Amino acid sequence: MQKVAYDEILDNLPSSVFLVDEGNVIWYYNRRFMEYFKAKERGLGIGKSIGDSINCASFKGEGLCGKGKDCELCMINRMIKDMANSSAGSQKRIFEKWLKAGGEIKCYRMSLSIVSMEGGYCCVIDDITEVSDGLSPMSKKISMDLRRASLIQSQLLPRFDALSPLAEFVYYYQQSYLVGGDLFDLFKIDGRRFGGYIADVSGMGVSGGMLTMYLHDNYPREELSPSAALESFAKKFNSLNHSEESYITIFAFSVDAEEKLIRYCNAGHAAPALLKKEGGLVKLCSRGQTVSNWYEGASYSDKVARYDDADVLILFTDGLTDTRNIEGKSYTFERLCEVVEKSPRSMKDILKAVEVDLVEFCEGMLPHDSDDTTLLLITLK
Repeated sequence: MQKVAYDEILDNLPSSVFLVDEGNVIWYYNRRFMEYFKAKERGLGIGKSIGDSINCASFKGEGLCGKGKDCELCMINRMIKDMANSSAGSQKRIFEKWLKAGGEIKCYRMSLSIVSMEGGYCCVIDDITEVSDGLSPMSKKISMDLRRASLIQSQLLPRFDALSPLAEFVYYYQQSYLVGGDLFDLFKIDGRRFGGYIADVSGMGVSGGMLTMYLHDNYPREELSPSAALESFAKKFNSLNHSEESYITIFAFSVDAEEKLIRYCNAGHAAPALLKKEGGLVKLCSRGQTVSNWYEGASYSDKVARYDDADVLILFTDGLTDTRNIEGKSYTFERLCEVVEKSPRSMKDILKAVEVDLVEFCEGMLPHDSDDTTLLLITLK
C-alpha cells in the first residue's frame, strides 16, 4: 500500500524522476520521464542505460553508456562520478546536452538534481528546454569545445582525498555557464601542513575560464606564507599588462596541523569564517588589495588564527551571498551564518542545509543570471 502511494506521488510530479545504479542503469522512472522522453513509444523499459533512455546523442549502443570517448564530457555522468567519490549528499547543476529528437540532433538546456541513496542515485530533471531549433556546424563545434573546456576546468578542482589525513572537505560548485570564474585549490605542503585558496575572477564564460586556468597554473604552492604567495602571483599577473577589467579576488591560507594554526591573507575576497566545534563562528578578517593593475607595488601580510580538532573552515565566493530572490533581496553573509550555526556540525549536513535554504530563498529555482557560486567546507584535524 505504501509503495503504491509513493508511486502515485512520483507519477504526479511535474519533474522527470529516475533512479539509477552506479553503472548508469535506470531501475525506475516516473510518468513524466516516460512521457517526455517517449520511453514507451521507443520500447524502453527498466534496466536500460541513461544514454539509451534519454536518447543521448553520444550513446552508440547497449552497454556503452558512461564508457564512450565522449562520455567524459557528459555532465550527468560526471555528476554521478562526483557523487561516488565524495561525501556530499546531493548536487544540482544547469547545463547543456545534445539529444536525438525526431531524427535530428538538438541541444537542450536542463536543470538536474542528484541525491545519493542506498544502491544508487535519485535524479530529478526540473526543467529541459531546447536551446535552438537548429545550429550551424560552426555553432555545434563551439558548443562541443565549450563542453570540453568545462571538463578541463572541472578537473582543476582537487581530489577529495587531496588533504588526507590532515583534513577533509566537501563543496558546492555551481557555474552559471559551462565555463566559469570561480576556482579553489587545496594541496599538501608537507606531512604536517597544507595550503589552499578560493578565488573569483572577473568575467564569466570563456574569459573567466581562461583567468582561472592562469591562476591554477601560476599560483606558487611551494610558498609557506600565504602573503608571500599572493605577492609573487600578483607580480607575475601584472607583468602581463592585463586590462583594468581583468582582476582576481583571492583568499589564501595554510594550515599547520601540529601547531593547530591557520595562516591567512586576503586579496579583496569575501572573508571566510571558522565554525568552532563547541559553537559560534569566528570571521577571518584581513584586508588586502585585489590582484589587478589598479595598484602599484601591492603588498600583503599574514594573519593567524588558532583552531581545535573538528573546527570547520567555511569559504565561499560572493555568488553565494549576493544571490538575489524574486524580490531583489540578497542571500547575505548573515543568513549564511545563521543557517550554518543551526545545522548539525558535520560538513555534509551543513552543505545540505545551505543548499536547501538557498533554494527556499530563491523559491525553488536559482535566477538564470546568477553569478558563479562556490561553498567550500574543510573539517580541520
